Amino acid sequence: MHRRQMSNFQDEFTLKQLKQKLYDEWGETTTLMYSIDKLVATLKYMGVLDNIGSGRYAIKRHRINNPEVVKLMIYSMMKVDDAGYYTFVELQESIYMFPFEYRIAKESLIEDERFIMSNFGGETTVSIKE
Repeated sequence: MHRRQMSNFQDEFTLKQLKQKLYDEWGETTTLMYSIDKLVATLKYMGVLDNIGSGRYAIKRHRINNPEVVKLMIYSMMKVDDAGYYTFVELQESIYMFPFEYRIAKESLIEDERFIMSNFGGETTVSIKE
């Protein structure tokens, strides 16, 4: 959950930058080399990327304004990732939520019976009620 993603730094990138980022992260494997073009094609098809020029792409962010939908997305991510707890900041900036933009109020999580709010090491943490 702590890995930085290219989209945190910029909304436009080149295919060369993406390849370098993936190679740096996972190594230059044959499987990765053949998968990158398929990955980009899938993201374009899903409406996550726009081709803005030869080998240049722009990230299309999708704003989620409904707090109930955001809480469901956060709950689902936490169930799948199963890390136990997350800081409130981690939930606000989770790479798993790409390409969605959202904000959630602490009060909204406190009022939801699926979540437990705590304070750990001076930070607000959130876990799921089991």
